Amino acid sequence: MPNFILRRLGQAVIVLWASASVVFVIMRLSGSPVDLILPPEASSQDRINLTLQMGLDRPILVQYLSFLSDALQGDLGTSYWQNRPALSVVMERFPATLQIATAGFLLSFLMAVPIGVVSAVRKGGMLDNGLMAFALLAHAMPTFWLALVLVLVFSVHLQWLPSFGRGSWQHMLLPTIALATYSLARMARITRSSMLEVLGQDYIRTGRAKGLSEKRIVWVHALRNAALPIVTIGALELGVLIGGSVLTEIVFAWPGLGWLAMEAISRRDFPLVQAIILTVSSIFVVLNFVTDVAYAYVNPNVRLN
Repeated sequence: MPNFILRRLGQAVIVLWASASVVFVIMRLSGSPVDLILPPEASSQDRINLTLQMGLDRPILVQYLSFLSDALQGDLGTSYWQNRPALSVVMERFPATLQIATAGFLLSFLMAVPIGVVSAVRKGGMLDNGLMAFALLAHAMPTFWLALVLVLVFSVHLQWLPSFGRGSWQHMLLPTIALATYSLARMARITRSSMLEVLGQDYIRTGRAKGLSEKRIVWVHALRNAALPIVTIGALELGVLIGGSVLTEIVFAWPGLGWLAMEAISRRDFPLVQAIILTVSSIFVVLNFVTDVAYAYVNPNVRLN
């Protein structure tokens, strides 16, 4: 187990390093930060002074190593737009993104598991085909398109729910539904596949032979043994929802990382964009690492493979 953890930890570090390196290259290809910070009428001496102050006169390798060193210490630069540490700006908006991502994940999970279980029990029947068709349709709909449809129906025509902003629980409903629909199909298919595998095991047939009710066999014994892949993909889906909520936040003007990223890009605030990308990458890598370790702890075959 320690060797497995070390291998996974090494892979996580490599992924984070690669993400940081790509961000560094993109930042350098986008042009000089001096041109973005100073107004066009700034003098040549002002430009030289700022270049020296930011260390842009140093060799590119020295800048790269300095960037990695600062990133390890949590220093991801200063926002041009807000003139304060970019990471602190990101941390202010992160709770809003985590709020709708978690709500979307819970709604998706609570819908996907029953759909997958019922589809597995009714394999090949009309109910199975109908539920899988619904799940596939949900996955095929672009998130931003569904978000616009929800706004049009429930906010514009019916006027039941607010269409933008963050406030009461009503503001969360539409973005939560839009996000939950994104991952519903994948989790439902994983649940169905895992349940089908478990329902074919000998101990399930033994339970039926002993006279246990079908409800208890399916929802207690089978689902409990099929839960590991479901929980694993669920943890990864939470990371996907955190990183993939950009378009949803833009449509609903939700003040999270997605909305912040759009603002930062429109203002060419590259340190802030850099901080957002690295933060989301780190969250996804950490979730992936924790999921791998938990899976290996429960299932020794993973460690052997």
